[in-house]
Amino acid sequence: MSEDELTSDASRTGRSADYAFISAVTCLLSGISLIAISYTVPRDVKGNPDTASAREMERLEWDNARVGAHLDRCVIAGLCLLTLGGVVLSTLLMVSMWKWEVFRRKAFAYSRQSATIYGSINDRRDQNPPGVHTHVPGEGGDLDQFLT
Repeated sequence: MSEDELTSDASRTGRSADYAFISAVTCLLSGISLIAISYTVPRDVKGNPDTASAREMERLEWDNARVGAHLDRCVIAGLCLLTLGGVVLSTLLMVSMWKWEVFRRKAFAYSRQSATIYGSINDRRDQNPPGVHTHVPGEGGDLDQFLT
């Protein structure tokens, strides 16, 4: 893969994450506004029972029930939008944390590999031919063993 293909793939995934973030925030704000509107609208239709007839009062009760049902549906829709926005937002957060963890592990593995290659004692120790033992004086052996 060339660098242009990698950058175009990265920019494409970045744009989709941006659109997902914008849609998640839009869902959250829409849900909050629907819930706020449905709780601020009065649920009962006012009517004077002394001056209204029984048929009129029955019609007002039906209107109250219909308005209440619509407002309940608004609350449910607002809660669904709020939940959807929260799920999308938390998924985006988890994906970004996962990508950061993968990047951090690769960077750590690369730094560990470069540390073992550059001037490492382990690297020098592995280069001795078979049968030749390297012994550093002062590491538990005496000088006579080192000379023989």
